[in-house]
Amino acid sequence: MHFHLWSDGAPAVETHLAFLDQLRASSQDRDRYAAAKRELATRDWPTMNHYADAKTDVIRQVLNRAALTLVPAHWIRAASRSLTGHGLLRAPVEDWFERP
Repeated sequence: MHFHLWSDGAPAVETHLAFLDQLRASSQDRDRYAAAKRELATRDWPTMNHYADAKTDVIRQVLNRAALTLVPAHWIRAASRSLTGHGLLRAPVEDWFERP
């Protein structure tokens, strides 16, 4: 059995809930995460933490898409144009995220 335990007010709680909400909202993300878990389950892992670490990339992708749904797109575009125009970014922020 694997479970999460956090102290009250820990930022990880909001991140975990955003991840779960995104999986509920997106069948593509849900299927992608399930496929990754099925593939990883076929391997032998020294510890459960190694297995959990192996899921990091797919979890990060899901959280990136969740963040796009939480922040209005026009805010992202406006901030990106401003920061890129001032030479503080090399590429627009929108390019950082993989679109579903």
